[in-house]
Amino acid sequence: WTRLVRFVAVEDGLEHFGDLKADEKQLVPPYHGLQAQELLGDPLHDYNITSKQVLTIARLLSPIPESSIPLIRMVGLNYAKHLLESNKPLPTSPCLFISAPACANGPFSDVPIPVAAQGALLDYEGEMVIVIGKKGRNIPREEALSHIAGFSVGNDVSARQWQRENGTQWCFSKGFDKWAPFGPWLQSRETMNLSENSLTVFVNNEPTPRQSSPLDDMIFKPADVVAFFSQGTTLEVGTVIFTGTPHGVGFAMNPPGYLKNGDVVKVAIKPTLGEIANKMAFESDGPPVLYSSWA
Repeated sequence: WTRLVRFVAVEDGLEHFGDLKADEKQLVPPYHGLQAQELLGDPLHDYNITSKQVLTIARLLSPIPESSIPLIRMVGLNYAKHLLESNKPLPTSPCLFISAPACANGPFSDVPIPVAAQGALLDYEGEMVIVIGKKGRNIPREEALSHIAGFSVGNDVSARQWQRENGTQWCFSKGFDKWAPFGPWLQSRETMNLSENSLTVFVNNEPTPRQSSPLDDMIFKPADVVAFFSQGTTLEVGTVIFTGTPHGVGFAMNPPGYLKNGDVVKVAIKPTLGEIANKMAFESDGPPVLYSSWA
């Protein structure tokens, strides 16, 4: 496959994997009505088994289902200008934090905002995403790219008040259910060139992007991240890695540009990886906020 998609098909209303078949002019979000060559089995293991059936996309899902994700790993502070706006020094190694598979969400699905995060300075972080396609441990940097199945677009939704609680609360502040949407497809490793792609983030219909950066401004490139994370640690097939966000996040704006109920965040990596768009949907009920210094 070149563009791996997981989708609900018009023809039968069921979930399928497929290889998206479209030219550049057809790739218009949310990509409804496009066609995909059906893939049978698990595309990260036996995707050589290809159906002759071509299906029409009714709705795109995350390229990898939650049930096939062993862990979501995330890189913090991986763009130089983001370090400046965060008032942080240049890191000597990739900064790792972890989210659960339950954080995964679809490329055009709503992001549920629980009561515990609704007053917590809600923010966006547009990122490139890696999915591991070959299991490995202690992976040499020169072999790291061969362990990557493909690349995608993600949004690391963040509650800044919780992130600052007790110094740094990264896992809790970014780890709510469905807070890591990614998609719209998984681009094969062989067809992705970082230096040709740039990331942008728009909120609602604002004319100017809040984030805009070439991908090759990353401090630690994908091979660095995979090699570093695999030191003494097995990276399982299906592991999702968010690779960090560039400058332009909401907390660094003047005045700050935090997200509100109903705001839509659009993250694009073009020309290769496409665009996702997710609405922030505040939940109407839930337990009161516990153990916070700000609520």
